[in-house]
Amino acid sequence: MAHNNYLDLEMLFNECNAQHYENLGMFFKWLQQFAAHHEDPKITIKDFKGDKTSGEMILHVNTFTLFKYRQEFDMKVSALNDNGLGWKILFVDRSLGCN
Repeated sequence: MAHNNYLDLEMLFNECNAQHYENLGMFFKWLQQFAAHHEDPKITIKDFKGDKTSGEMILHVNTFTLFKYRQEFDMKVSALNDNGLGWKILFVDRSLGCN
């Protein structure tokens, strides 16, 4: 992955209907599967709360699946500014709006 330095190695990932939080490895697996089965993603920031040291945003994802229908979902991303060295993603919550 090209931007590993933006992800905290101890980050947590919450997938749809998961029984417990997953780790960075499972996030990479989900992201690779998502990229392989979807195309033309349009990602917009729906809501942002934060300052120069920490922040949380809701990303709205609208994409085509391989079967050519649009899929839309929201996901929450929480990040922390690592002592001025840059932003690190600490938590990705994909469970928003899941059935």
